[in-house]
Amino acid sequence: MTGLDTNVLARFLLDDDATQSPAARKAIRRAVAAGERLAICAPMFLELEWVLRSREGANKQSTVALLRGLLELHDVEIIDETAVEWALESYEAKNVDFAECLFHSLYVVHGCTGMMSFDKRAQSHLAGCVAP
Repeated sequence: MTGLDTNVLARFLLDDDATQSPAARKAIRRAVAAGERLAICAPMFLELEWVLRSREGANKQSTVALLRGLLELHDVEIIDETAVEWALESYEAKNVDFAECLFHSLYVVHGCTGMMSFDKRAQSHLAGCVAP
């Protein structure tokens, strides 16, 4: 199994670089054709959300849809998939940054009862999120 870095996955998805995008597509397709599983870790979703959000004309709905699409890929293993799913649900439904949603979800999945944060929106919208 090979893990994917955000820059490779972003080039594959966005086709926004004349050199790197074709190289990313070729490498990913070659791995899938060879039966190799690919992996995406939870922090990669955080970085990819930032890349997608920073693009001109980006909106929350299209970002969530693209990230959800990654969860449905058969040839990819999502590390901490449950946390990523919960984070996307919170992000879509609430007025909280994706980063806070992902951090909170990862903590909960790994046994924490909540999260300390100075982020007022996170405190208001994420169960167990409290001020220090």
